[in-house]
Amino acid sequence: MKKTRGGFSSERLDDAVAQVLSGESMSTVSKISSIKYSTLAKWVAAACKGETRDPKRRGPALFLLPEAEESIYEWVVGR
Repeated sequence: MKKTRGGFSSERLDDAVAQVLSGESMSTVSKISSIKYSTLAKWVAAACKGETRDPKRRGPALFLLPEAEESIYEWVVGR
């Protein structure tokens, strides 16, 4: 079970969002689940818009297309 930066699992966050969407008070769910209110509000809003929770890539933007990077890797490693 992978934990997020806040110390809770994605399953726990999914359950909390589902509880809010089913009618529970966001502040109550936040207190019970120990997920910050603002974090829960962000994910509930995203769920209402139909957005998914894709992990964000940290670091600088990529310079090469994946195909070009693979080609360079094969050239360097010699596969």
